[in-house]
Amino acid sequence: MKYSCHYTLVWNSGIVKHFIPKCGKDMVECIIMKYREHVDIVKAILEAARTGASKTQIMYKAFLSYTLLVNYLQILQDKGLLKYNKKTLRYKLTKKGDQFIEYYQKIAELLDMDDNNVAINQLFKT
Repeated sequence: MKYSCHYTLVWNSGIVKHFIPKCGKDMVECIIMKYREHVDIVKAILEAARTGASKTQIMYKAFLSYTLLVNYLQILQDKGLLKYNKKTLRYKLTKKGDQFIEYYQKIAELLDMDDNNVAINQLFKT
């Protein structure tokens, strides 16, 4: 299922009473997107580019601002996780990027996490 986060604001006497994502995701999941770790952002970008995607498509799928996306895309290309095709104007996952996603999923599985749970660094807070 493709998601596009837009929100319905229900007003009552000038006060927002409900904040409902139209994308089909849980509201908590949409709000948590604001507080992601770098590794979670990298994973989201790589998954968005898995079959090839434009900057705009990656930006919306990974829920990133344009400025932040451009910075991450450059880093991921420099590290060999993504490649850019100038003819099609699309980013595509490399073998190394695919390995990153595999390792990320294995770590999440080992820690008994899924995509909706807290970030890994929160597990080590005392």
